[in-house]
Amino acid sequence: MKRILLGLILGFLMFSGISFAEAVYLMPDSTYEKNWFESGCSVEDYTCIDETPASTSDYLYRYGGGPNTRGSYGFEDLPEDADTVKSIGVEYYARGYTAANFTVFRHIIPVLYTNGGWHYGTMFSTLGSWQYYSEGYRMNPVTEDRWTVDEVNNLVAGMTPHWLNGGGKVAQMKIYVEYTT
Repeated sequence: MKRILLGLILGFLMFSGISFAEAVYLMPDSTYEKNWFESGCSVEDYTCIDETPASTSDYLYRYGGGPNTRGSYGFEDLPEDADTVKSIGVEYYARGYTAANFTVFRHIIPVLYTNGGWHYGTMFSTLGSWQYYSEGYRMNPVTEDRWTVDEVNNLVAGMTPHWLNGGGKVAQMKIYVEYTT
């Protein structure tokens, strides 16, 4: 009886035009700005940060330089059935970078390029071990409107070092997108 009832409910929902919430991770698939250094990477530096699961045998790193030393990347497109974007999150698998003179560089700022403008997110301070860091956006920070599918499909995202002890190592970067179909 429970299976019949569940089948009827699912059938009703499928044919009633109700949207279903889904989520996906989009991985880097191109380099937009190459201002971070590579360690153990292949030809394109985005391949240092596109592995699933994250690999710390290759990564991008940066020490100093400030906000114009962005490393930024293009990402995979949303699935074709994506209709409305609810939110996005930019996730980094990162840690601090210790230079030869023992200076520790550990401040990273998330960056987004959308609709012809750059958005600098909230700085995060990395620790000495690899950990995940993220910043979420329900609204497009450049337009201050809801995200559109086209904006997410054309999004460029990355990171830049903060002026004061800015930099670190990044082994993985991905965009988490919640959307409806």
